[in-house]
Amino acid sequence: MASKNIWIESPVVPAHAENLAMFDGKPADKLHVTLAFSSLKADQFGWGEALDLRTKLIEATSKVPPPATVSVNGAAILQPGKHDIAAVLVNGGDLWEYRNAVAQVLVDHYMLDGTIPGWLPHITIADGVAHSHDLGNLLARVAEMETISLERPLLRLGRLALPL
Repeated sequence: MASKNIWIESPVVPAHAENLAMFDGKPADKLHVTLAFSSLKADQFGWGEALDLRTKLIEATSKVPPPATVSVNGAAILQPGKHDIAAVLVNGGDLWEYRNAVAQVLVDHYMLDGTIPGWLPHITIADGVAHSHDLGNLLARVAEMETISLERPLLRLGRLALPL
């Protein structure tokens, strides 16, 4: 497996992703809500360990439905001056409960801190967008959207995606 991080995401449904995609931003088919992000690298896992992690995540979230829709809270430039990440902020439904169940697996089984201080649920639209007009364009687009529909969550191990 490639030496990429491990994370859990819910892809944005195609119709909503097309509305969120920005010029020079991430392609619509790559837009997702990151539910948890790990410092673990995918190449630290063999196939057996990857399937074991998937099983633990499914068990931990069996009583918490994954978020099917999220509410749009606005748009922001995250990490200004450092990475300038244009993002849509989201919330709602069982988003936090599901995210916390996923993060707890990382804490309990992999001794990782499953939380990032100041982390807010968001969809990264573009990296390196430092111009205020880009944020204005993004704000105009999301102002018309009340909710964003999500697909089934995935465990991402680099380029490998396993459904949860």
